[in-house]
Amino acid sequence: MIPAVCPSCKEPILGEAVRLWNGRRFCRSCVESVSPELFEFARSGGQLVDVVQVSDVRSLLFLVNFGKMFLVFTFLFCFLFWGLLALIGIGNEEDLLSPWTLFAVFGGGGLILILLKSLILNLIKRFHFPRMISFKTGHLIVRYASQQKHFPLEKCKWYVGSTILSDLICLSTDLRQGIVFQTPEGLFACGHSPETLKHWYAFLILARIPHVPAPRSLLYIPYGSLGMVVGTLAGFGIGHVVAMITSQERWIPGFVLLGEFEGAIIASMYVYYSRYSSRNAYQRFQPVIWGLLFFVFGAITGLIEGESGALVVGSLNGVIGAIVAWYCCTQISDLRSEE
Repeated sequence: MIPAVCPSCKEPILGEAVRLWNGRRFCRSCVESVSPELFEFARSGGQLVDVVQVSDVRSLLFLVNFGKMFLVFTFLFCFLFWGLLALIGIGNEEDLLSPWTLFAVFGGGGLILILLKSLILNLIKRFHFPRMISFKTGHLIVRYASQQKHFPLEKCKWYVGSTILSDLICLSTDLRQGIVFQTPEGLFACGHSPETLKHWYAFLILARIPHVPAPRSLLYIPYGSLGMVVGTLAGFGIGHVVAMITSQERWIPGFVLLGEFEGAIIASMYVYYSRYSSRNAYQRFQPVIWGLLFFVFGAITGLIEGESGALVVGSLNGVIGAIVAWYCCTQISDLRSEE
């Protein structure tokens, strides 16, 4: 009888071995070279399970964590928005429409919506949780109270890093660091059962599940800067052309700021979804949604020429936004198919 071969060292298994959660048998020396405790844990029937209990989900944490990020974004958006109005000669500090007024309206309104969502989460969590993440016969299993998802391990990737923006559940559990799995249907974070986290890590290394680098916020700086440069140049050129046609110099700063703002957003979102998010994350670049968003930004700039200008510039900018989103969908889809 030909002895089984250890998938790690590729040598025949002649001594002690243990079957791990990918369904393969590994020799003791290979297992203990990665983690001395993993062999005994697996041989004694231990299971890799990460559980988010109902009691772990707190609506107040969701309000605080998501609210902080929302307020930062709203603050930047409102002041850029007001800066655009000031550049095109519509806004000034004496107007009712000041940046602080905008921040109070949008920030306060947004916090109310976030509060309502946190209250709804508190009501429905008992029907959605507990959530369990585990391995079984070569699959990563994500089980909720009412549904279960299976992902083949060969279609999964993982990294160790921040979980807050990866798995939205972590906004309600306050898990900051852990192991994040990248699956065809999204990102799932482990770390709510810290006593088994070291075994998760050892198994992933031993089973050679594809490992990807953790997202680094600094990577957004060069790409976002490049997007701002391209957007600024495009806005400057378009603004000059429109200014020559209409004899209205205010088009130049208006289009420059518009291009800078939209260029930075597109570049940053493209980097995130193409490099770090799930395989089907390109669906978030829905052309209709981005077209409407660009329409709003363009319409604000078009107020230089009144309502008719807002309609024309908004419509053209909306078409550009839809085309850019469609292109991003195509490119990210191609990247995923190559994997």
